[in-house]
Amino acid sequence: MSDPTATTLTPGVTERDHLRGRVAAPMTLVQFGDYACPHCTEAHPIVQQLMDATGGQVRFLYRHYPTVSALSRRAAEATEAAAEQDAFWKLHDLLSAMSGDFGEADLLAAAEAIGLDPDRLRADLDAGTYAERVDDDLDSARRSDVKGTPTFFVNGRRYDADLDADAVLDRLEGTNPRQSVMARAYMQRLEGLLGRAGLF
Repeated sequence: MSDPTATTLTPGVTERDHLRGRVAAPMTLVQFGDYACPHCTEAHPIVQQLMDATGGQVRFLYRHYPTVSALSRRAAEATEAAAEQDAFWKLHDLLSAMSGDFGEADLLAAAEAIGLDPDRLRADLDAGTYAERVDDDLDSARRSDVKGTPTFFVNGRRYDADLDADAVLDRLEGTNPRQSVMARAYMQRLEGLLGRAGLF
C-alpha cells in the first residue's frame, strides 16, 4: 500500500507536460530536473533503460526545476523553444548528456545540431518568450515540495529512495497492483541492462 502521507505531484499530469512513451501507459514516472545538474545526467540513462525494459508500461514526463545556475534557466527555456518545433526530446537528450558542463555557445550549438535556428533561439531566450512555461513548472515544483534535482514522482507520489531499478519497480507495482506480475516479468531484463551499463 502506498504511503498516504507522501507528497503528491501538484498539479497532476496535464496535456502540457512533455511525455515520452505511450499516453495510455499504466505507470507514470515524472522527473523535476535541471540540465546543469550532474546528478540529472546520471539519472538520464537509468530512466531510459527503465522505459525500454518495461515494454511500454511506463510513460515518462519531464518538468523543469532550473536552480543550479543562470544557464539552467536558459537551457530549460531552450527546450521549450525546441518543443514548439516538436524537438523537445531531441534537445533534452543532448543537454542531459552534457553532465551540466556546457556554456551558452554549447547550448546554441546543440540547438543548431537538431535543426533549430540559433539566432532565433538566442532572440527568444533574451526576450523570455518561454519564461512563463518554465515558471509553470517551477510553481509545480514548489507546490509539490521539490527541494532539489533530480526529484521523481512515481504514479503521482514523490519517490525519495535511491534511483535504483528494483526499488522503482517495487513502487510502480505497489501503486498499480494489477501491473505487479508484468513488472516483475521485466525485472530480470532490466537488471541485465543496468548491469551491462555499470549502473546496477
